[in-house]
Amino acid sequence: LARGFDHKFSMTAVPKFSVKSHTGRSTPAIPEQQLVDHASRGSAEAFGELVRRYQQQVRGYLSRQIFDAAAVDDVAQEVFIGAMNQVSGLNNRQSFRSWLMTIARNKCIDYLRCKARPANHSSAQIEQLLAAEALSQFQRVDLPDLEQRDVLLALQHCLRQLPPKSHGMLTAFYFQNQTAPQLAATFNKKPGAIRMALLRIRNSLARCIRRKLGRDIA
Repeated sequence: LARGFDHKFSMTAVPKFSVKSHTGRSTPAIPEQQLVDHASRGSAEAFGELVRRYQQQVRGYLSRQIFDAAAVDDVAQEVFIGAMNQVSGLNNRQSFRSWLMTIARNKCIDYLRCKARPANHSSAQIEQLLAAEALSQFQRVDLPDLEQRDVLLALQHCLRQLPPKSHGMLTAFYFQNQTAPQLAATFNKKPGAIRMALLRIRNSLARCIRRKLGRDIA
């Protein structure tokens, strides 16, 4: 764990971080960079203030990808524990929010991948999981929440348009952890041809998403 932090902190009971003037009145909101600097040096109070500022955004993002309130709580906790353990290495030039939302996105993908591993899951679950994976490749972290929902809906639509063979290849590669050589044996192709096929499928998804949204995605 990062120096000075307790990994069992509660997001609903984080310590207060405030600076008071000589008159006893609270000063204006502390700049984010100052909080990050304090947190990187082990201040639980500073990190607690960052949690207070961003926990609703993190939970809002997760709740649009994970339709289980208890799981959202668990993954959100993992997000902030991960951020707590890594904040000392954060580049000062980075936006804390963008960095934190990248952690949230990665934890979300990890959760959905683990959920996909059981042998029996519905096509709807596969579409949701593949959409989450594609979201990590095509979506910019700083998109507003409404656009995030639009991107996810577009991804789900485009995934449904894939031919069964392409859908199966993506599922096997991303969520059944099959390698290109394993897929080559399944589909009677060379590993290089499998890699090219996966690249073409991803490019096809990207074009479909752009058409669906009527705009380019960086």
